[in-house]
Parts: sequence; structure tokens; C-alpha cells
Amino acid sequence: MNKPLDKIFGGAMQVAAVAGSYASVIGGVPAAAVVFAREVDARTKSDPRVKELQEQLEQAVETRKAALQGKLNEISTLVRSEKVGEVASEFDHIHTVERAAGWFH
Repeated sequence: MNKPLDKIFGGAMQVAAVAGSYASVIGGVPAAAVVFAREVDARTKSDPRVKELQEQLEQAVETRKAALQGKLNEISTLVRSEKVGEVASEFDHIHTVERAAGWFH
């Protein structure tokens, strides 16, 4: 559905924006966590800290696996949080009010 929003709403929509502000349907962290969850997960899994612990876990003797799994879970949570922030920042950088308002011209 690549129809401009003003066409969808039959031209009955008005837009006002403050220069330099940002807009998106959902933006920032919610967009990164929900809309771009696969991207966040991929970045998390490819992070060197996560990859290193994953490799250690796969090669570990049984007595070390529980401790490494706990550490992997902790690091993965930290890294995922960082990656959500990165994706959110990228999303908000792209989706400006000027870009959104351009749909109505």
C-alpha cells in the first residue's frame, strides 16, 4: 500500500509540524523492539561478545555449561538493549517531520 496518506483520507487531513522535530507512527525504542525485532535479534547474535560466549558454551564441558549459559543470558540481554537503542536512533534519524510532511505535498 504505497498510497499517500492524503489520498487515503480523501484530502481531509491537515498536517502541522515544528521544524527540526521528529515524527513516526511508532518511533524510537518501541519501533526497534517491535517492528525491527528481527534486525535487533540479528545484530545481537552477531555481536562479538555474544558470539564468543556462544562458542565457549558449545565447546564447554558439562560442568561449565550452566555457568556459561547464565553469563550468555546476561550478556545477550545487555547487548540486545544496546542494539535496540542503535536501531531506534537510526529509525528516528531517518523519520523526520519534514519527511513525513512531504507525503502531503
